Amino acid sequence: MGRGLAVASMIVGCDSRYWDGTRFPAALAVRWFGGKVSDGSWRPDDTRHLLLEHQRRACRQQGLPYLPFFYWRYNIDPIRQADLFAAKLDSPELPWALDFEDPYAPASSGLKVAAFTDECTKIFQKPMLCYTRKSWWDAHVDQVAAARGASLCDLWVAHYTAAPAPLLPRGWTDWAIWQWQGDVTKPGVNAKVDMNRTKPEWAAIYGIV
Repeated sequence: MGRGLAVASMIVGCDSRYWDGTRFPAALAVRWFGGKVSDGSWRPDDTRHLLLEHQRRACRQQGLPYLPFFYWRYNIDPIRQADLFAAKLDSPELPWALDFEDPYAPASSGLKVAAFTDECTKIFQKPMLCYTRKSWWDAHVDQVAAARGASLCDLWVAHYTAAPAPLLPRGWTDWAIWQWQGDVTKPGVNAKVDMNRTKPEWAAIYGIV
């Protein structure tokens, strides 16, 4: 996948922790939705589980492929987190995403990042995405763990910029999804959302057009 692809040719996706399932305006041209599954700390009675289920149903009703992401936490056992992720929902239309951005993680997080990634690989037996930003990944994950992550996951990179391409974290030479706006308000959407650009060749693998 080439890094120099024109922005106009990219496919739009949206993710949000707060979206209540209201149909997205046609003008936004949203073709997929990403929802937070858990972060390893949610209790069984947490109301966020209900919002997750509502978002999942809304995606099915609107024909939006669903992309689940799990917010990794350094202070929770990585094997337990992988098991929680796997138990949370049935097989989604898009790859599972491992979300690495814990602000409380120490610089030496590579071993736990690798353990979580490896366990998810064993459980899912399918392609995955790694969501992160260059500033976090390069500061917390050593070269060995970074190369391991890049070999197992396509990149969903966060970089809020007007530049024609995002900065890439250590280990990757290309990206599949670029989150280029975060927590923004869009006309006709009743919650703050993150906006993503998706490489057409990656999207085509999963039937997104």
